[in-house]
Amino acid sequence: MIKDFFNHYRDGFIKVLVEIDPGQVEKLFDALKETYDANGKVIIFGNGGSAANASHLANDLNKTPLNSLGVRALSLTDNVPWITAIGNDFGYEFIFVNQLERLLEINDLVIAISSSGNSENVIKAVEYANSKGNKTIGILGFGGGKLKDKVNLPVLIPTLKGEYGFMEDGTTFISHAIASYLNR
Repeated sequence: MIKDFFNHYRDGFIKVLVEIDPGQVEKLFDALKETYDANGKVIIFGNGGSAANASHLANDLNKTPLNSLGVRALSLTDNVPWITAIGNDFGYEFIFVNQLERLLEINDLVIAISSSGNSENVIKAVEYANSKGNKTIGILGFGGGKLKDKVNLPVLIPTLKGEYGFMEDGTTFISHAIASYLNR
């Protein structure tokens, strides 16, 4: 019955929410504020549901009144022609790093969203950003994977391997909490 499954899913998500470390979310917010204060932009990306979350977070950040200069955030998942051209010409593993090579500036913050933390295209982009001296944050599920040790700040959503719904819901929750805080 859907009602029983709904209750099970709701209870599981509540457990995940309770276990998210608010200290990590505060550090994420501090990094956003530092980026805006330095007139940098926030560049966000991920695959699948994390790509949708990257677009959603960029949208929420762009419409908040964080500073008088205006918030600048973009998702590398939003330009499908560019993504498919890179994938076709160079390989899917380069879809984000190729964009970063053209868009990344010194004061920019890079946020990678990944359920597994092991996607090669996301890892390559984080490594590139790190090599340029940019701050990197990972919003990560399933224990963080390889990215947990590659980003400057991991924000872990405590999900079991395969719990994509909880990971994506947790990412949206963090995004909405930050946007709501900025809009109060």
